[in-house]
Amino acid sequence: MMGPITCNKASVTLTASGGGTYVWTGGGTSPTKVVSSSGTYTVTVTGENGCTASASTLVTQNFTVPSVSVSNAGPITCNKASVTLTASGGGTYVWTGGGTSSTKVVFSSGTYTVTVTGENGCTASASTVVTQNFTVPSVSVSNDGPLTCNKASVTLTASGGGTYVWTGGGTSPTK
Repeated sequence: MMGPITCNKASVTLTASGGGTYVWTGGGTSPTKVVSSSGTYTVTVTGENGCTASASTLVTQNFTVPSVSVSNAGPITCNKASVTLTASGGGTYVWTGGGTSSTKVVFSSGTYTVTVTGENGCTASASTVVTQNFTVPSVSVSNDGPLTCNKASVTLTASGGGTYVWTGGGTSPTK
């Protein structure tokens, strides 16, 4: 059996030995024949005395595309400046924008693609979208002031959702 035809190897060379004249199925009279498709190839050798012998070999094809998937740990937020992308599927990896590891750390939103190349040279690609969530909460503060001789304190009220931290301390919406 000859090696398979693959994405990296578009043809194989068949070699006959034994002397005499050669005739290949499908044509050819050389001791070698280059083939680019799978199948069984037979050569018949005729010796000087007119006797013949035949031999066959099987050529296979391996165009199996590697499996590939990619995920991300996004989105990028005010508290999370980077996201790790993770590819799986075996083979060698090449990311758009550079990188050959199965993981890639990114710092901005966008579509990221990884191409995986299997041992047979066949490739497959997968993409993931990294988003950014920098939505700044709205905030407002009011008071029931002003301070006067009869009113020694005022209440400050914050609104806008989320968590609150007041200068001078305090974490409730009012101070």
